[in-house]
Amino acid sequence: AFGGVTLAARGVLEAFWGSGDDDAARALLDGQSRGGHPVGCAAALHEIETLADLLECDASSETDDVNKTRVYFSDDVVWELSTIKSVAGAMSYGTVLVVTLESPQTTLLVVDRLKKHCGILARSIGNVVYIMVSPLTGEEDCLRLSDNLARVLKDVSRHPPSENLTD
Repeated sequence: AFGGVTLAARGVLEAFWGSGDDDAARALLDGQSRGGHPVGCAAALHEIETLADLLECDASSETDDVNKTRVYFSDDVVWELSTIKSVAGAMSYGTVLVVTLESPQTTLLVVDRLKKHCGILARSIGNVVYIMVSPLTGEEDCLRLSDNLARVLKDVSRHPPSENLTD
């Protein structure tokens, strides 16, 4: 068995545990399945160092955009996804693109097609599809991911899951 440790700032720990019964829904209930694994920790440390370097470069930049939050998936992209027939709703939150579909069967089909036909690993929980990118992911890659998702969603909308059980 591998050993490891998960380190977190007090604020992260408090957000994870919440401060009372009513905060349970806000806690990070999904957890980190590989949080204590040494390789996962090494990858996280590398990411933190890289982000720190980027923030240092941004701080020394002469532009006025230094304090703006980066948008990974634009409002236009989210709006386009939300108008697709099988989609009940869409939103983005930082590096995560979230699309709620009308049925869990459709969700499983979309995730499967993204992987098989586009090489994209997406996660689903119930009828929700999640696409997560790194804070280092470029704008072009985010657009490619959302374009592929839109294409798969439109295809699945034209051919509902009952017609695609063997696909």
